[in-house]
Amino acid sequence: MKTTLSQPFIINKLSINVKPALSRSGKIVFEANPAQKLYIVFDDHREAPAGFGVKASLTK
Repeated sequence: MKTTLSQPFIINKLSINVKPALSRSGKIVFEANPAQKLYIVFDDHREAPAGFGVKASLTK
């Protein structure tokens, strides 16, 4: 998934227990992630380095 990352979004929203997804209207919603599978959210801001993202997982 790609979105513009901000510090509050990363700290307050991202968790291994939920994962972001797009709703039919194109808004970000958070779905349960009961299997706790890792996911990566990439930053699509124009000033972000290419390929920059945040990984949510149980291990490093």
